[in-house]
Amino acid sequence: MTEPAAGSSRTILIVEDDDEALARFDRAFHSAGWATVDARNGSDAIALVKAGLRPTAALVDIGLPGASGFDVLREIRSSAPATRALACSSLEDPILVATCRRAGAADFVAKSKGVAEALRLAEVKG
Repeated sequence: MTEPAAGSSRTILIVEDDDEALARFDRAFHSAGWATVDARNGSDAIALVKAGLRPTAALVDIGLPGASGFDVLREIRSSAPATRALACSSLEDPILVATCRRAGAADFVAKSKGVAEALRLAEVKG
């Protein structure tokens, strides 16, 4: 977990099992003034949300060990509905995107688009 920049109240839960991808997302969000909370599997992410974590946004990889990214998205929708949940995957299949939205994702980030796209979508209001 990293502390927010001075004056920032934005926190993002990053759920990613790939160390390199997690480090990239962490650096980008922290540099943009976000505090980050990391979970390396779906079960840990669900436990954080059930324990009361209410981040501004969540970036959830779909292919996770433990509970799936779909399970994490459903838990966020149920327990933290004000959190802007973003699904993330290397796959850019329209059926996958639709399934992510049904599970509770506000939007979808293709890993090929990079961290800039994740930052942009996390900033979207509503």
